[in-house]
Amino acid sequence: MKEGDGESWFCYYCVMKLHWKPEDYLSLSYREKILMKVFIEERLRAEESSRNKLKNSSTYTRRR
Repeated sequence: MKEGDGESWFCYYCVMKLHWKPEDYLSLSYREKILMKVFIEERLRAEESSRNKLKNSSTYTRRR
């Protein structure tokens, strides 16, 4: 998959993470694909935020 090929990446995400068949994603209308992209991007932002919070809370601070 080439970098910058967003359509393939979103299809890949739906297949691998959401367990869709490729034709499920490909059969969506243009508007439905846009909506799915927004949902996926929001989910990725939330996961990244959660990872950052966990990382920041688990860092060991040395006390003197």
